[in-house]
Amino acid sequence: MDIDVMQYRNNTLLTRFVVPYGTVSIGAKAFKNCVNLKEISLPGSIRNIDMKAFHNCVSLEKIGYAGSREDWKKVEISPVGTECLRSPDSAQNEQETLETAQSGVGDVYANICALLHHPDGGFHIIPADLIVPGVYGKTGDMTLLLFPNGCTMLIDTGYRANFPAVRTFLERTRIRSLDYMVFSHADPDHVTNARAIGEYLYAHGGRIGSFLWTGQRYGQTVEDFKIFLTKQNVPMNCSILSGREFVIDGVTVSILSPDREEIRLPAQDDSVRNNQSMVMKFTYGEASYLTAGDLYEVQEKKLTEKYGRKLKTSVLKTNHHGAYTSNSEEWIHATAPRFAFTENNDNGSSALAQLLQKNAIQYASTGWQGTMLISMYRDGCLKICSEYPLGERNLQRIALRPGLLICGSSG
Repeated sequence: MDIDVMQYRNNTLLTRFVVPYGTVSIGAKAFKNCVNLKEISLPGSIRNIDMKAFHNCVSLEKIGYAGSREDWKKVEISPVGTECLRSPDSAQNEQETLETAQSGVGDVYANICALLHHPDGGFHIIPADLIVPGVYGKTGDMTLLLFPNGCTMLIDTGYRANFPAVRTFLERTRIRSLDYMVFSHADPDHVTNARAIGEYLYAHGGRIGSFLWTGQRYGQTVEDFKIFLTKQNVPMNCSILSGREFVIDGVTVSILSPDREEIRLPAQDDSVRNNQSMVMKFTYGEASYLTAGDLYEVQEKKLTEKYGRKLKTSVLKTNHHGAYTSNSEEWIHATAPRFAFTENNDNGSSALAQLLQKNAIQYASTGWQGTMLISMYRDGCLKICSEYPLGERNLQRIALRPGLLICGSSG
């Protein structure tokens, strides 16, 4: 049993609410803008509180929880949109939680560094952990790809507020040059660190080999980055659209979307802009990887009808940071991955995690596992290691403000 996404959103009549026993998840934005909600009672069955579930519940004075304090530690709370719940020292608590989770885990960054200097013939996908304690918006996407003979590609750059984590990633991987930089689309949480990354690379004696882009017309960030690249004499191809195919180190890169007509649509609207995301499929022998930016369900359906079984992949990056807008059951069935991951500072969504589990698809997120190294080989072999253990989760990084939570309360 779940409370659905946005189920009680904007209900200003709610002052007290008892979540029914047996409820496991409270969906994204479920009680958003319930500005008169003063008290909510949670059953011991609750396991997930998704992004912005209580966003702007400014009158909330009490969370009664039927379980014990030890039980409460097992409840996962997305840090996104939790301003009215958080303690002032929550950032310090997050840092301590992350350090505890990391203890005893092998250094995934050492493995990445080794592959950068000594390629092993595999194709490697590296979703970067961009969590910064005290920063509670979406982290955005940033994925580094290592090709079999050592070529590198960075897809997206994360959100500006998370640049401290981007810089840490660059330092810990010791990457100095990129053969390709690619933007899926121009949303700020995908592109606003581009200039800073470029400056970092050139300041360390590195370079950017080439820039690939759909030509989406939105905002100034991409245009400013293109000016930077021009000054560095970096080749740019700004019309990468569906039907294009090229090979890097034996990996075939196929562009599935957007097409020429779709990219002409004005991109001011979120849904149009997200549905213009570059969809890329990487095929290496028997293994493949599909990444599609922030596609919404409507575009997923369109591509499913167009490509059918051609969407099937070994590894899938979930769309729109795993959010409820995307990753429809139809899309999951069409792509049929063995492993799927989300780049965000939480679980993406509980409903998605449950859908993937139902379909026997292994799932991870940078919010749970930190930076990951996903290695694929020509024979289809797939290996995964992560900063924090697979199968375990970084739970409840936020600290609730004093007096808000009362455990052992049945409501």
